[in-house]
Amino acid sequence: MRFERTRDVLELAQKIHHRLSQFYAELSVESEKTRMQLLLDYMSRHEKHLEEVLSDYKEEASKKVLEAWFQCTSTEKAEKHFRALLNEPHTNIDEIVEMAIALDDCLLGIYKEMALRAEKEEIRDVFNNLLSMETKEKQKLIRNALIIEDF
Repeated sequence: MRFERTRDVLELAQKIHHRLSQFYAELSVESEKTRMQLLLDYMSRHEKHLEEVLSDYKEEASKKVLEAWFQCTSTEKAEKHFRALLNEPHTNIDEIVEMAIALDDCLLGIYKEMALRAEKEEIRDVFNNLLSMETKEKQKLIRNALIIEDF
């Protein structure tokens, strides 16, 4: 069982979104299919936006919230899952969207676990807000991917 601070979890999520933004941008450049490029460009911008949101959370949160410690089991699993998914070949829109959803689900699991383990309401609120935001962003991603696929 690992111990994590709120700051560590936010930085992990921020790092994942940053790396995904780069990953999708790289795949877009390599792709020869217009729809695939549209989707990957959108996904890259989407991940960049989420990275910036997390940066804002870190700037606005109190030191007390950022330095709160937790026993957390989901972060290590998310890091392994993240690395494994990035190393798999992704050749079509469905595979890329499935990968994005799987990574979103990992982050949702972390936020949910942290919210459940938080002893203080202020900290629980941070993770519940992130859980809500990530859920909405996941739904938006799926909806936009379907629109691009039908394009």
